[in-house]
Amino acid sequence: MGSRLELIIEAGCLAGMVVLAFASTRLLTGKGWDRGLWLRFGAALLVALASIFVINSETRPDPFPVVVGGCLFVAVLILVLIALTLSWRRLHRRGDQRVIAKTARDFGYMVLFGLFAAACLVGAVAFGIAAAQALASDVAYRTAPDCAARSASPCRSQLTAVVVRTREESPNGRHWIDLAIGGTTRTIEIETAYDVWDTLVPGEHVQVASWRGNITQVSRQRAGTMQTIDSPGWHLLIAGGLLGICLFLFVVSAAFGLLFWLIWRAGTRGIYVPDVA
Repeated sequence: MGSRLELIIEAGCLAGMVVLAFASTRLLTGKGWDRGLWLRFGAALLVALASIFVINSETRPDPFPVVVGGCLFVAVLILVLIALTLSWRRLHRRGDQRVIAKTARDFGYMVLFGLFAAACLVGAVAFGIAAAQALASDVAYRTAPDCAARSASPCRSQLTAVVVRTREESPNGRHWIDLAIGGTTRTIEIETAYDVWDTLVPGEHVQVASWRGNITQVSRQRAGTMQTIDSPGWHLLIAGGLLGICLFLFVVSAAFGLLFWLIWRAGTRGIYVPDVA
């Protein structure tokens, strides 16, 4: 797919979000589109389109999957909200229509935040298990004996390798080093210390650490050490970071879900919360 076509699709997705927001604003917020709202959405759309154009014109990771995936995710959320809101209003037609409309919207938000909180909790459990396994692996790696010593446990060896070449997907993308080790060439993906990666010169010698058959780090004298994609420390960092994100999103989603549950409960009793506030 050409870059121009990708740019057109990205622009179409963002424009579609504006149309969907226009169609659902009154239903989800109880307010119509006034001049100020038009100006804010128009400015946001122009900024987003300009940002996409700049990102696509530079050598960076392709934003196409992020833009299209993000628009689809938001569209699904809005459509689920609309379905929940309309379902509630269809089942509860008698009474103050203002209260019913507000209660229907709060019901949709409550269910959506509840589902999101449940998904985050499942993710937190999964990444918690992964983090525990990564921590155990990292401890085993750090305490592993040198291969020169006799031990029944897996050892960690230090080898000398020769840089064959370096490759990168983009400055902010993936980075690889082709290393000649013991007569064979291995491709190693680097995950940290790209400033050290920039100093590598084909033909020079570097030190590599090997554990359980994998290259875990590459060191250049007087420059620093880079962790590879097979490094236990890198796996622990990723799993711990994702666990933290899931826990944070769970707390936020659960808090909003509880808030909308309280407002929804008040609405089911005929109380219009904005009047009380």
